[in-house]
This record gives sequence, structure tokens and C-alpha cells, in this order.
Amino acid sequence: MNEINKTNLLRRLGQLGLILFLSTALSFLFIEKIIAAGPTPVSGPIVVPTTWTSANSPYVVTDTVTVNAGVILTIEEGTIVKFYNGNVAISVN
Repeated sequence: MNEINKTNLLRRLGQLGLILFLSTALSFLFIEKIIAAGPTPVSGPIVVPTTWTSANSPYVVTDTVTVNAGVILTIEEGTIVKFYNGNVAISVN
């Protein structure tokens, strides 16, 4: 194999390595988004300070949620909250 062919081969291998690295890195970014996404079912009492985030929305209230006295439920801007049916609610004591 002459010197020009070796140089071209090394250049191609470097390009393929870079493409493989970038495609793997981008795949992990997209997989993380897919895994982290909701829907997040919620029900029952909230007994400790809790934050509902847009990253985990939509939150689906499947049974009545009760925020206990002295506890704060924070719902971040952009968070979607859906109700399973007309018989469920969020109750604040």
C-alpha cells in the first residue's frame, strides 16, 4: 500500500470515528428525553413539599390528590395536569 492510500485510509477512519462518536452522543440525548418524559400518574395525599415539572408532564390525576396542611405543591410553568375523569380533584387542606 503506498503512502497516499495509507493517508486516505487514516483520514477516512478518523471521519468514521467522529461520525460514530457524534451519533452515539446525540442518541443518548434523545433517549434521555424519551425516558424522562411523562405521563406521570398521581393520586393520594401529598405529605412533603413536592414539585411537578414540565419535564415529567403530563401529570394525570387518577384519583383525588390531597395537599396536606403545611405542605406546598409547586406546579412549574408549562407543566400539564390532566384529570382522569370528572370525579377526581386536587384538594388543599
